[in-house]
Amino acid sequence: MSDAPLTTPAYTILRDAALATLEAGKIRAQQAVEQEKIRTGWEIGKMLHQHLLKNKDRAEYGERGITQPADDLEMGPQDCTRCWPFIGPSQFSARAENST
Repeated sequence: MSDAPLTTPAYTILRDAALATLEAGKIRAQQAVEQEKIRTGWEIGKMLHQHLLKNKDRAEYGERGITQPADDLEMGPQDCTRCWPFIGPSQFSARAENST
């Protein structure tokens, strides 16, 4: 049995098809990861939003309503505000400044 690589046209077709399938699988996997990141972000944003609305009468929340969960979840505050499905980061900043 020879250690020479296979070079037949049939093998080349098989290899190319397998490589294309592998690449397509990687792309589908990455798309699924990105979709799950978005879904998770929206869920976290919804939880934060509901919690802050429920506690909106507590002025001490202010910006800590985002920075504390960001620290606890090991996310940056910008990551938390990107999760915000109902209020954008610039609107939150304006609200936080008005509450202090």
